[in-house]
Amino acid sequence: EFVSAALNHSLLEKKDLLQQAFDHFDLDKDGCISKTELSMVIRSSGRHSEAALAHLLASVHFDAEGKV
Repeated sequence: EFVSAALNHSLLEKKDLLQQAFDHFDLDKDGCISKTELSMVIRSSGRHSEAALAHLLASVHFDAEGKV
Protein backbone atom coordinates (compact mmCIF):
# COMPACT_ATOMS: atom_id res chain seq x y z
CA GLU A 1 0.00 0.00 0.00
CA PHE A 2 2.80 2.41 0.85
CA VAL A 3 4.48 1.94 -2.52
CA SER A 4 1.18 2.42 -4.32
CA ALA A 5 0.43 5.60 -2.36
CA ALA A 6 3.94 6.93 -3.00
CA LEU A 7 3.64 6.24 -6.73
CA ASN A 8 0.22 7.90 -6.90
CA HIS A 9 1.58 10.96 -5.09
CA SER A 10 4.52 11.13 -7.50
CA LEU A 11 2.19 10.92 -10.50
CA LEU A 12 -0.02 13.68 -9.10
CA GLU A 13 3.02 15.91 -8.60
CA LYS A 14 4.13 15.31 -12.19
CA LYS A 15 0.62 16.01 -13.49
CA ASP A 16 0.56 19.27 -11.50
CA LEU A 17 3.94 20.33 -12.92
CA LEU A 18 2.80 19.56 -16.46
CA GLN A 19 -0.39 21.57 -15.92
CA GLN A 20 1.63 24.51 -14.60
CA ALA A 21 3.90 24.41 -17.64
CA PHE A 22 0.92 24.20 -20.00
CA ASP A 23 -0.79 27.11 -18.23
CA HIS A 24 2.38 29.18 -18.60
CA PHE A 25 2.18 28.85 -22.39
CA ASP A 26 -1.63 29.06 -22.70
CA LEU A 27 -1.72 32.85 -22.40
CA ASP A 28 -5.39 33.31 -23.28
CA LYS A 29 -6.46 30.32 -21.15
CA ASP A 30 -8.49 28.73 -23.95
CA GLY A 31 -7.08 25.26 -23.30
CA CYS A 32 -4.81 25.32 -26.36
CA ILE A 33 -1.33 26.59 -27.09
CA SER A 34 -1.15 28.56 -30.31
CA LYS A 35 1.91 29.24 -32.42
CA THR A 36 1.62 32.90 -31.39
CA GLU A 37 1.52 32.04 -27.69
CA LEU A 38 4.48 29.70 -28.00
CA SER A 39 6.46 32.37 -29.85
CA MET A 40 5.58 35.07 -27.32
CA VAL A 41 6.61 33.02 -24.30
CA ILE A 42 9.89 31.90 -25.86
CA ARG A 43 10.73 35.42 -27.04
CA SER A 44 9.95 36.83 -23.59
CA SER A 45 12.57 34.55 -22.04
CA GLY A 46 15.26 36.35 -24.06
CA ARG A 47 17.30 33.15 -24.19
CA HIS A 48 16.89 32.17 -27.82
CA SER A 49 17.74 33.79 -31.13
CA GLU A 50 15.13 34.27 -33.83
CA ALA A 51 16.85 31.49 -35.79
CA ALA A 52 16.55 29.11 -32.84
CA LEU A 53 12.90 30.11 -32.38
CA ALA A 54 12.19 29.50 -36.08
CA HIS A 55 13.86 26.08 -35.84
CA LEU A 56 11.81 25.19 -32.76
CA LEU A 57 8.54 26.30 -34.34
CA ALA A 58 9.33 24.29 -37.47
CA SER A 59 9.69 21.16 -35.33
CA VAL A 60 6.32 21.55 -33.57
CA HIS A 61 3.19 20.02 -35.11
CA PHE A 62 0.44 22.63 -35.30
CA ASP A 63 -3.10 21.80 -36.41
CA ALA A 64 -5.03 23.66 -39.13
CA GLU A 65 -5.91 26.38 -36.60
CA GLY A 66 -2.26 26.89 -35.66
CA LYS A 67 -2.53 25.19 -32.28
CA VAL A 68 -0.42 22.49 -30.69
